[in-house]
Amino acid sequence: MPESIEPHAGSALTAREALVDRWFDGTGTSYDRVVAGTTLGLDAHWKRRILATLPERADRVLDLACGTGIVLERLALRYPHAELVGVDLTREYLDVAEAKLGRKGIRARLIHANAETVSLEGRFDAVSASYLPKYVDADQLLANLTPHVAPGGTVVMHDFTVPKALVTRWAWYGWMRLLATAGRRVFPAWDKAFDDELLHFIVRSRWPRSFAQAFERHGYVDVERQSLSGRMATIVAARRAPGA
Repeated sequence: MPESIEPHAGSALTAREALVDRWFDGTGTSYDRVVAGTTLGLDAHWKRRILATLPERADRVLDLACGTGIVLERLALRYPHAELVGVDLTREYLDVAEAKLGRKGIRARLIHANAETVSLEGRFDAVSASYLPKYVDADQLLANLTPHVAPGGTVVMHDFTVPKALVTRWAWYGWMRLLATAGRRVFPAWDKAFDDELLHFIVRSRWPRSFAQAFERHGYVDVERQSLSGRMATIVAARRAPGA
């Protein structure tokens, strides 16, 4: 069973926290269906690529922006004997994750906190983060995280990116525009998340470059980028230097 959800330290919301709260408030119970439907099933493929990029063995595993526990479920299968820790900014999502993991007998420690400032203990052999990088400052997150990554440990960042190929890019824009209209009617709770502001947020983000450079500044090695599904999403992964 999941351990009790630990509270957010402090009450004042940062600008990013307020933005996420505004976009995703009230969407926890429908998140799994929406992320599968709006990515036309690609999210499951991307999650498999995340896990394939993580090391074969790990004793302690951290999932940042764990949301409703989609990745945590898969991590529990990949690392059945590992200690699992999930961090998320949205309490509603953690409540869904707690119930879901509990039904499946999966033990995980869930922490309600900002990934950039969360208080962590010990070191992790594997760290994943899906749909988080565009929201955070790469250097701030890694400054907080790196002391808790074991030497040789792997960190995998995943998020949306804008396709470069012209045809794929226009198809992507068309789909995002459709979500901003029809999607808001089908899923009313997602009205704010499907507005043009989120689209522009994704378009403006340069998170893959930011994280690739930040990984090197913070002493990581084997930094790699993986373009997924015509670059509709990207993975940036790195290992903490073995001698760190």
